[in-house]
Amino acid sequence: SKYLVIYGKPRYFGIVLTDTELNRGDVIVSQTIRGEELSTVISPLTDEQEQTCRGMFRSLEHSEGMAKSQEPLVTDVTYVSHASEEDLEEAAFHRKEEPKWLKVAKEILAEQDIEMKLVDIECLRYEKKIYFITNNINSCYINN
Repeated sequence: SKYLVIYGKPRYFGIVLTDTELNRGDVIVSQTIRGEELSTVISPLTDEQEQTCRGMFRSLEHSEGMAKSQEPLVTDVTYVSHASEEDLEEAAFHRKEEPKWLKVAKEILAEQDIEMKLVDIECLRYEKKIYFITNNINSCYINN
């Protein structure tokens, strides 16, 4: 079965193909183009819906006036497992800590006299990558 999922703070969309039955609202561990992270199932997809989704997002990616990001708006995502309670707790911990990490990152940039306006920060599963989101929607990351 195919499912539409959403992941990441910039809210990327993914399409996952799996034999595992998923329900709307399920939180899963998925392998995305950014690494292993949590995704939320939006809905199952028929082949026709998948093509419509891909076409719609493809046209949005190439439209004028859209903020450009390094990642496409819709990607193929690999199902790893359902998120465990531990996965959910870790994600909640990161969300709670991210404002502190953002403040430290801004202080480091100021000390180094680097002109970059950070607006958000996102930590992926197991702190393998930390994404810094700037005011122009581009992001950079640090591998741990």
